[in-house]
Amino acid sequence: MWTVLLVAQASCLWAAEAPPHLKDLPANTWVRIKPDRNPIARSYSGICYGAGLIYYFGGGHGSHPGNDVELYDVAANTWTQATEPEDWRQADSWTHLTPEERKHVRNIGGGSGVALLSPKGRPLTRHTYQMQRWFPEEKAFFSLMDQLWALAPDKREWRKVMDKAPRGSDVHTWNLAYDPDLKSLVAIVVGGPNRAVYLFDREKTAWSKRCDSPVTAWSEVYSAYDAARKRHVVRAGRRWWTLDMATGTTRFIADLADAWMKAKGRDKPPHTESVSIAYDPESTRTLVLIKGDGTELWAYDADKDDWSEVKLAGEPPKGTTHWGLLVRVPEHNCFLFLNVLGVQNGARADGLFALCLEKPR
Repeated sequence: MWTVLLVAQASCLWAAEAPPHLKDLPANTWVRIKPDRNPIARSYSGICYGAGLIYYFGGGHGSHPGNDVELYDVAANTWTQATEPEDWRQADSWTHLTPEERKHVRNIGGGSGVALLSPKGRPLTRHTYQMQRWFPEEKAFFSLMDQLWALAPDKREWRKVMDKAPRGSDVHTWNLAYDPDLKSLVAIVVGGPNRAVYLFDREKTAWSKRCDSPVTAWSEVYSAYDAARKRHVVRAGRRWWTLDMATGTTRFIADLADAWMKAKGRDKPPHTESVSIAYDPESTRTLVLIKGDGTELWAYDADKDDWSEVKLAGEPPKGTTHWGLLVRVPEHNCFLFLNVLGVQNGARADGLFALCLEKPR
């Protein structure tokens, strides 16, 4: 088991010079961050980080009706609405759609999203889970929805990269990852006829199958890249497994739910179908947020093929741990979690929480 020493007075001094709201964070302690404002919360939709920004897009199922992108500037502690919203509820006036298509758009009210575009030619709001990644070689956030889209933060405009892209049979059965060694995007699909793992070719603007998926399921997909071992740690198909893109191989690993039940002495597992996941290069562990006895942080030790709980001080966030709402900010060696308490009737996220883990000795 991995034991983390709680040192409430110690701070993460090895991080780069941080802005005031992230400066001298106490180690192993949840710290609430209050930005200038909070974005509207979006159901079944996660975040990703890149170039000093957190990217947030999504909605559906009666939550946020707009297709705007929100960007959080970590250094400035501010949210910016990067694109203006186009509300699907106004679809009856959208002349670029047929009557049947307008009827289809109205299904967003009780569904996950549609493949149709807005009057400005942008994707409409939809569930995004972990379908978005920062692509450093392209200097843009990429989103794998019904098509592959990119949004460069300097231009703040959507660009459709390609029409056909690997996706699953249900909205939650694929994700988008980034492989820093191959310097490209990875699509992990676990449901439907496209079930496989794919690699994106920037030069050809094409996807190629790298290997089969080891699971097939009606399942959400989450992953984090283990830089020390050059492989992705994946939660999909009700299993945990690793993916080595260089060799095109996968391997099942220890199950978090089993470890939780053993550690807690329980015979009923917590919900781990939908999680928030990130990699910690300092400890070389993969971190996962779940709802167990409240908000809990668990770490996977690949050398021991074992999970253990990371004990934290401070008042933990009460928001959902689903959908991929945890990111690492390498510039300041900390993690940020978007605290989403509810998504209906214009509910807004309730701030962010910062977490700086003690540097391993």
